[in-house]
Amino acid sequence: MKQPETETTSPAARREHIIVLAATLAGLALRLVLWHTQTMVSADGTVYIRLARALAGGPSLESVQPPGYPALILLFHWLVGDWILSARLVDLVAGLAWIPLAWWVARPLVTRSWLRVAPAVAVAVLPLPVHASLTTMSETPYVALLLLAFGLAARRRWLVAGLAAGAAFLVRPEALTAVVVLAALQLLRRRRRAAGALLLGAALFVVPFLVWQGAQTGRWTPTQKLVNVGGDQWWQNE
Repeated sequence: MKQPETETTSPAARREHIIVLAATLAGLALRLVLWHTQTMVSADGTVYIRLARALAGGPSLESVQPPGYPALILLFHWLVGDWILSARLVDLVAGLAWIPLAWWVARPLVTRSWLRVAPAVAVAVLPLPVHASLTTMSETPYVALLLLAFGLAARRRWLVAGLAAGAAFLVRPEALTAVVVLAALQLLRRRRRAAGALLLGAALFVVPFLVWQGAQTGRWTPTQKLVNVGGDQWWQNE
């Protein structure tokens, strides 16, 4: 007896998978070709690498940067044994993840097949995402985790979406904005359980970090980066 086609086994779905896979492989090839053009570590990248070394037991470093990106660098360092290469690989892997994640976020929200794959193809070849994959910067893994959170939220997997957004918070504290906005949208739609599950998932990362940070530094704030706020005008600080 012939099995009925499902959303994931139909010819259109298989075609999407092939296009996204091809875009990912093409994006990888393009990034490897351009790998040698970004050999210098960014200014912030040097701080993140030093923080990763501190996590590994090296010299301590006072910094307002969150620990998520340094922890990822440390993880890759266990695999390759080189700090600079580890930082670059974090961004390469995260930047490549943008490609299928862009399609994955669009899939439950967009009806036309070609529009669902268009973001993946664009992320594979456009200069800004390619540059982000080759530069030591926390924005790259941050955006990857946010895309994962948005994709899970689009599928109404609220608790796991909150966990992904909480992990993004450990990379860049701006992720709290996304959590608050997503939760507020659910409350406006009278989905209290969805909002609660989302906030709970994020809290499982955010609260332990705030407690640890407060105990270590005496500063009870979502981000110590507020010390950088010193502009003369509000729009400069924003």
